[in-house]
Amino acid sequence: MRMRFPLAACLSMALATALSAQTRIPPRAVVNAASFARPGAPQGALARGSIFTIFGQNIGPADPSSVSEFPLAQTLSGVEITVTQGETSVKAIPLFVSAGQINAILPSNAPLGHASLMVQNAGRRSNPAPVEIGASQLGVFTALGTGYGPGIAQNFESQTVQPINAPAVPASRGQVLTIWATGLGAVTFPDNDAPVPGNLDVDLRAWVGGVPVSPADLLYYGRSPCCAGVDQIILRVPSEAPLSCHAPLELQVGQGAPSNTVTLAIAAEGERCPDLQAIPDGAAPARVGVITLAQAQVADSVDRSAPASYSVEVGGARFRSRPANLFDFDPLATVPPAGSCLAYNFAGNLSAFGDRSGGAGLDPGPEIRSHGPRGLLRWPSLSVQGWDFYRLLGGDAGGGGFLSLLLGSYLLPDVYQLAADGGEDIPAFTVEAAVPAELAWTNRAAVASVDRAADLEITWAAPDQAATAVLIGGANYDSPSDSTSLFLCAADPAAARFVVPRRTLASIAPSRPEPRQSTGWIYVGALAGNQPLAIEGLDAAAAHALAGQAKTVVWR
Repeated sequence: MRMRFPLAACLSMALATALSAQTRIPPRAVVNAASFARPGAPQGALARGSIFTIFGQNIGPADPSSVSEFPLAQTLSGVEITVTQGETSVKAIPLFVSAGQINAILPSNAPLGHASLMVQNAGRRSNPAPVEIGASQLGVFTALGTGYGPGIAQNFESQTVQPINAPAVPASRGQVLTIWATGLGAVTFPDNDAPVPGNLDVDLRAWVGGVPVSPADLLYYGRSPCCAGVDQIILRVPSEAPLSCHAPLELQVGQGAPSNTVTLAIAAEGERCPDLQAIPDGAAPARVGVITLAQAQVADSVDRSAPASYSVEVGGARFRSRPANLFDFDPLATVPPAGSCLAYNFAGNLSAFGDRSGGAGLDPGPEIRSHGPRGLLRWPSLSVQGWDFYRLLGGDAGGGGFLSLLLGSYLLPDVYQLAADGGEDIPAFTVEAAVPAELAWTNRAAVASVDRAADLEITWAAPDQAATAVLIGGANYDSPSDSTSLFLCAADPAAARFVVPRRTLASIAPSRPEPRQSTGWIYVGALAGNQPLAIEGLDAAAAHALAGQAKTVVWR
C-alpha cells in the first residue's frame, strides 16, 4: 500500500527543520552578564569594556568552549561577534561559546548609542539584534546567577583569607569588601590583554543598606587583575550600615542608571546577622514555612474618565524542604532593613515573580484554614505566584465588578487562627497571626505622576502597635517588552515619612505614552512581619501580615 504524505505537511516539516538549524538571537536576549537587565529597562544598556551575554539558538558549537590564555582572540571555536553602527563595526571578544549562550567582552572602542549585533557561527550568520551601548552601566554578579539576591562579595580578613559574604559568613561594620562586577567603563589598554590594575576615571557612588559609602572608603574601582572585562570594587562598610542578612548594595556611576541591587550580610563583629526572614541561614538543609495575609485599598485613576476605588485581600502559604545553600534567597519573604530599598527587574508581570528559592514542597494536608472575626475560610491547594495554597479572601469593587460578589472585607485588625489537618510531611497544626490596621497613606492624593529623576516623599498616619515596619513598594509592568521593574523599601513606622531616593526610582521603567501599554502603581502598607509560628515538622516558620493603600501612577 502506498502512503500519501500531504504537501503541506512536508513543507511544514521542512520549514521546522530549517528554523531549528538557524543561528538565531531572540528578542531582548543580549544582556549584561551580571545583572541580566533586559534591553529597554533603565539598566539595560551594555557598557564599553563590559562582559555581556547572548542567549540564542545555534549561536555557537554543540561542545562548549572557553578561552584559556591571553591575548584573547576575536574568534573562538568558529564564533565571531560583530557590533555595527552605521559605517562603524567592531569585533567583540568571545570568552565562552555554546549552542545556546555566548559570553563576550564589548570592546572599549564600541560606538555609543543604538547599534546592532550579529553572531557568525561556522559561517552561518544570525539575525541582527538591537543593543544600546553606554559609557558605563554596572552589573554586580550574584551568587545565584539571577541578577538579584546575594551579591558576589568577599570579606577581607587577610591577603590569604577572603571568604564569600553570606548570611552565615557576614561582614562587620568597617570591614573591607571586594565586590565583583562588570560595566564600570572603557579601559585604555587592549581589552584582549591581561588587565592592568588601576582606578577608572568614573564618578562611582555606593550605598550599603541605604547608607552612602564615603569617597575615602571607595578604595578601588577598576579591572580585576585576573579576568578581562571583570571589575573589582573594593569598599569599606559604613559604620552606620544596618545590621541585616540582606542589606542592599547599590552602585551608580555619575547620574546614570543604577546597578542591579544585590544584598550583603552585615553583622556585629563576631556575631551572626539578624535573620529578617525568621528562616535559617542556609548553612544546613531546612524545612521552612511562610504564611502571608495581605490587604490593599486601591485608588485607580490612570486612563480613567472617573477614578475608581476597590480593595483586595489575599492569603498565601507555602512549605518547603530546602537544600543547604549559603546563598538561599526568597524575594517573596525578604524585607530590606529600615531606611533602605531593594530593586528588581524581571521578565513577565508580577505573577511571574514567585518563590525563586527552590526546594521541594512539603504536604501539610489538602487545605489551609483561616478563622477570624468574620468567620472561616478555606484556602485550596493552588499554585499562584510561588504559593502552594492561595485564596482571594475578600474585597469590594466599589459598586461593580466580580469583587462585589464577595462578602466584603475579611481581614480586620485582629488575631487570626491558621490551621491545617496535616499531611504526609507536616502533622496537623493550629497557629495564630496578628493583622495590623490598614495604614493611612496621607499624601496619596498628591502622588499621581512620579518624576523618576527626583526623590519621592511618602507620608503616613501612625500605624497600630502590631506594625513592625512600613513597606513602600512601586512597580511598572511594560507590556511591549513583557517585563516588570519593581522596588520595595522599608521604613520605621514611627517616622511617619520616608523619601524614596531618585536612584531607586531610576530603576523603574518609564510609563509608555499609550496608557494601556504600562501598568504602574505604588503601595504603602503596615507590616506585621516575621511572626514566629510553632509548626511541628518545620525548622522555622513565620507569618507576615500586610495592610495598606495603593494607587495607580504614571512613571515619568
